[in-house]
Amino acid sequence: MAGFPAPGSQIRRRCDGVLGEVYATDPSGKVSVRWPTVPGAYAREDCTPEQFAQGWELTGARLDPPRQTSLALGLIATAVLLFFLLVLVHDSTSAYTGYDLYKPLAGDTAEVLNSAKELNAKYGMQAAQACGAGADEFIRSITRHRFHWQSTDALTPRFDKFNPEVSTPGVLTLTSRQASVSNGFGVFSPIEIACNYDTQSHEVLSYDGQGDEQ
Repeated sequence: MAGFPAPGSQIRRRCDGVLGEVYATDPSGKVSVRWPTVPGAYAREDCTPEQFAQGWELTGARLDPPRQTSLALGLIATAVLLFFLLVLVHDSTSAYTGYDLYKPLAGDTAEVLNSAKELNAKYGMQAAQACGAGADEFIRSITRHRFHWQSTDALTPRFDKFNPEVSTPGVLTLTSRQASVSNGFGVFSPIEIACNYDTQSHEVLSYDGQGDEQ
């Protein structure tokens, strides 16, 4: 439009020196100017030729059309989507069939997780310690009579054998016959106790054994 600066012309605000640009001209006799506020966002003002002359001045430079912010937002959304896809792929490759996916994994292979011998070699000591720590409470839950352990040596594990079968991948079953329980008349007999230890979450899952609650 004659008498108006061309769209794309760089302008400077007279009061504070903020740089902007002529955004568009209007057949009604107004010119639209805009200036950046934050990256990708602009403030806009429509003014008459007189208002433009009072508030703005031309710098003599021409500006390239700004890149559409929608493109940048699209690239960000694509990057976020790719990130979540990578997380899902990682989780699916680290899981193994038959095990609770919400439990932490120790990074063992399926061969180790399904081999009682391998699990015992790697986790047997800590499994025996954890199983021994809660064994007294378990015995008290299955009998009201007195009991004692054959060995009181803290260095001798109460659970010294393991079940060669793996019921659930990553779960090691230790057994013990070192505890003896009274029959109520002063006669003690050994009982067998099994302890199921989760080598991945490092916790005792359960005990198995027989006793007399009478």
